[in-house]
Amino acid sequence: MALTGLTQLQPTNINVTGIATFEQTVGIAGTLTYEDVANVDAVGLITARSGVSVSGGQVSVGAGTSLHSTGLDLGTGNITGHNLKSTGIITATSFSGSGASLTGVLKNIVEDTSPQLGGNLDCNDHNIHLDDNHYLYLGDTQDASLFNTGTYVFLKNYSGAVAIQATTEVNLQKFNNADIGLKYIVDGAVELYHDNVKVIETNTTGIQVGFGGVSNPTIKLPDNGYLTWGTSDVAYIQGADAGSGAYLMFNANNTQRMKIHDDGSIIIGSTSKSSTAGAGGLDIQGNSTNCVLEMGNPFPNVSGGVNPEFRITATNSNHTIDFESVWGGTNQLYKHLAFAGGATMIYDGTSNTEVGRFTGEGLVVGSTTFSNAHNTDPGACVFENGQVMCRRDNTMFTAKSISTGGQNAFRVLSAQTQVGSIYFNSGGTSFNTSSDYRRKENVIDLTGAITRLKTLKPKRFNFISNPAVTLDGFLAHEVTAVPEAVTGIKDEVATEDGEDYKKGDPIYQQLDQSKLVPLLVAALQEAVARIEALEGS
Repeated sequence: MALTGLTQLQPTNINVTGIATFEQTVGIAGTLTYEDVANVDAVGLITARSGVSVSGGQVSVGAGTSLHSTGLDLGTGNITGHNLKSTGIITATSFSGSGASLTGVLKNIVEDTSPQLGGNLDCNDHNIHLDDNHYLYLGDTQDASLFNTGTYVFLKNYSGAVAIQATTEVNLQKFNNADIGLKYIVDGAVELYHDNVKVIETNTTGIQVGFGGVSNPTIKLPDNGYLTWGTSDVAYIQGADAGSGAYLMFNANNTQRMKIHDDGSIIIGSTSKSSTAGAGGLDIQGNSTNCVLEMGNPFPNVSGGVNPEFRITATNSNHTIDFESVWGGTNQLYKHLAFAGGATMIYDGTSNTEVGRFTGEGLVVGSTTFSNAHNTDPGACVFENGQVMCRRDNTMFTAKSISTGGQNAFRVLSAQTQVGSIYFNSGGTSFNTSSDYRRKENVIDLTGAITRLKTLKPKRFNFISNPAVTLDGFLAHEVTAVPEAVTGIKDEVATEDGEDYKKGDPIYQQLDQSKLVPLLVAALQEAVARIEALEGS
């Protein structure tokens, strides 16, 4: 239907089965009802004074905006308006604009008395600022906090420990400086620094002090300070620097065991010095019945071997000094001094045998009594009267002072018979060998002495050990005229280790030149007789 040329039309009902086109404004005072209308196409603005009601379906505006029962979908478009009000939830992926004119919306976290995060807090390269003495609480019950007083920063845990973890190392350093105070190296050492110089370092066995060029490293405690061991603190070292009262005290089982005094004296086993201990001395005291000073292994009950040991033991009845002993094994070694009954005994060997002693009589070695040295037992005696006696095998040597003429003598005995001696006094020394006729047999006159004398080859020489001195004498192997004056074999070498030689050592010949005297005398007598015979003829 086309209505043209009409300026005003006021019919009660208009029924249009086709298309009605109105070139001017159509005013409807009542209700305009559309039945079975598929589309409303308007080039201009459709204004509904009382609203638009859609009972089903949706209202679509353009290609990207739709209004339906579940909400408003703008697609990629924007909502622009002066007021947006909703009693429900407004969900958006983003908002554009400063939001300065928004009302009823929190502008910052200060306006919210109990803000909560639904996810991670991203500061967008900005800082979180807490004023002095304001806390950042941690934990379900706020049992940990981080805060700054203006002077110190505190990290507190009110209910447990605090752990600082890192993959390589943790450093405590000076602000805005590389100077280190404390360094923890993961799976390694903990280092303590003074003025950026390492002074203490831990290792697998404990701590070491004085690194980084520190001279004279020191661990310093105040006067009467303790250095303790264990969990009960009953083992400790205590010291004080108080001038004449200075001391260093060592305690075990909460009892003083050793003390070093200011005068240098050391007390062990007591709390005070004995009456005889002086300055700088070592004072060792035990209980009323036993006192032991021991260094080395404490007498191990082992079989074989030698365990270094030095021990001084004092009891009410016996005192001993022990050296390098093995007790309780099959190869026992006894090396010690014993003091009892006014005597000092010397023990050595594998059978705890006494090998010497000191008594009021003197010193005896190799025997337990002084009389044995007079008989057949090897050994030596030094008597209180000054006499010295030594025996080996069947030969005995003695030295003593004799009353005849104030002389002293060194005597050599074989089978308890004197075979030689050295006598000496203020006037000189005499060397003697046994020559009593009663000890000789098959005695005949010496003849042919000149002939034998002519075989001797006197020489001038010096000893290799003393090249500056030239001597007159003989070569031992050339003295064939008097073989009894020579001891040893020419070019002899030790074939095995012995008491006086090692295998391969040269065994040098010796010459008793005094044994040449009889030959010289006999040769001189023969020469005198010839001279006298020539003079008589």
